[in-house]
Amino acid sequence: MKYLAILGLFLLCFVQFRANAGQDVIVESIKNAIPFGDKVGHFFMYGLLAFAMNFALKFRSFGKSLISQHGAVVILMISSVEEFSQMFVATRTFSLLDLTANFCGVLVFTWLAIKVDSYAMFNKNTISL
Repeated sequence: MKYLAILGLFLLCFVQFRANAGQDVIVESIKNAIPFGDKVGHFFMYGLLAFAMNFALKFRSFGKSLISQHGAVVILMISSVEEFSQMFVATRTFSLLDLTANFCGVLVFTWLAIKVDSYAMFNKNTISL
């Protein structure tokens, strides 16, 4: 899962670099084909990154809430910095809805990762005959 998280971060950087340069982004055609494709893309892109990052960081956390998972915090910080940086790039526009979609994706996929991990831990502790 660690390598998947690294690959996801590289893909995110690649997409952001091309978008900041005003070049066509690979996912542009997909985004335009789906209603609210931009928001759906933000939700899944940052959500899946958080999912992989939580596994990669072995579910370390500051506390018991979803937002306290180290992986979720890292992705939320990256998401926030990237979205706010769009205010300073001529080819991009800041959107509070994009940021909300990012946060929702991170929260949903962090919850899902915790459930998957607890299910896997439960199955490791059972005795099969």
